[in-house]
Amino acid sequence: MRAVRRLGFERMRLRDVAEEAGVSIGLLQHYFETREQLGREAFAAACGERARRFAESAEPGGSAWDRIRQMLSFAFDHEGIRDRASTWLDLCAAASRDPRLQHEALRVQDVWRAPLVAAIAEGVATGELNPRIDRDAAVDMLLALVDGMELAATIGDTSVSAKTMLAATLDVAQYMLGVQSRTAPAAA
Repeated sequence: MRAVRRLGFERMRLRDVAEEAGVSIGLLQHYFETREQLGREAFAAACGERARRFAESAEPGGSAWDRIRQMLSFAFDHEGIRDRASTWLDLCAAASRDPRLQHEALRVQDVWRAPLVAAIAEGVATGELNPRIDRDAAVDMLLALVDGMELAATIGDTSVSAKTMLAATLDVAQYMLGVQSRTAPAAA
């Protein structure tokens, strides 16, 4: 992933990965027939791990809004946001031209989507949330907001800090989901 971050998915070569990992190209070719296969595996591992940590970032037992807020806070963790965001966006762009990579990108999105859907469903069932739009549309919009804010981080838009990105996303989420004011703590 360091080679992908430094060079981009399209320009990364097996030689670059071998040098970064301190191994021979032959060793890489023993496990990966092509650069694309290596890239897909690295993408699946790195993005899948981040999506899994996103899903686990909400402490169990809290309110639905608290869990949603915690997950979104994890998404905008300031440390390394630019590298993470640029890698995700670079690999999504590559996925638009590679059906197998597209499959992995969609799988990762589903891992991000599932805990949000569950938290919203629970919040609706308990009366804590009263969504103004369809639940699935709200989740898609929240994920699009995360991706859009990450785009700003990728291009180095210094006018938009991770804290500002999070606050704006939480405001939109709170409105879309109809969070009852008594359960809507301010953005951290």
